[in-house]
Amino acid sequence: MQPQQPYANPPQSEHPQPTQNPYDFIINPGKPTKPGLLGNLNFLKNKLVKYVLIGFGAILILIIAVNVIFGGGPNSAPYQAVAEDQTEILRVASLAIQQQTLAQASDNSAVTIQATINSNLGLLLSVTSQNDIKINTSQLNAFYDTTTNQALTNAANNGNYDSVFLGIMQTYLANYQKAVKTAYDDSTKANLRLLFRNQYNSASLLITQVGNAQQSEG
Repeated sequence: MQPQQPYANPPQSEHPQPTQNPYDFIINPGKPTKPGLLGNLNFLKNKLVKYVLIGFGAILILIIAVNVIFGGGPNSAPYQAVAEDQTEILRVASLAIQQQTLAQASDNSAVTIQATINSNLGLLLSVTSQNDIKINTSQLNAFYDTTTNQALTNAANNGNYDSVFLGIMQTYLANYQKAVKTAYDDSTKANLRLLFRNQYNSASLLITQVGNAQQSEG
């Protein structure tokens, strides 16, 4: 019986494997991967979108601030001026109608003026309201000319009320027609332009009627 041979050592590899260090990822970290061209483009795109949104937001805030400070909506000043002229004309026409000694031609003019301008004022308030234009009606009676009252009072005492009234009304109607023309030029809506075109023409007719009354009075 052959004596038992000890276990032979396994053959060694001609190319031994290097021992893996479990902490190698700390000592020798891998190099980060550089972004490619597509990655750079996406980064720039995101930055650009961000800046555009910021710029748009700033512009929007500026627009809101301007509207708050200076007020939004259409400019009501030309329409307010027309309404104020109409109110003053109505007031003076009413004063003339109350005069018992008024000549027939002057009285006819005052009545026609009152009816026409009263209708025009109502249409003005209606159409401007439809277009979101605010007219301060509480201020319409606050802009009368006190010198007109004094002139008519003196004329009544001096017996020349007709000529003074017709002269004042002629001036009032001419100024009113100019205000209507300004409002027409300022308007862009079709219904507003039609309104002021008609009121301009009606003012021309009233001016002619007052002129005829002046001739008959003279």
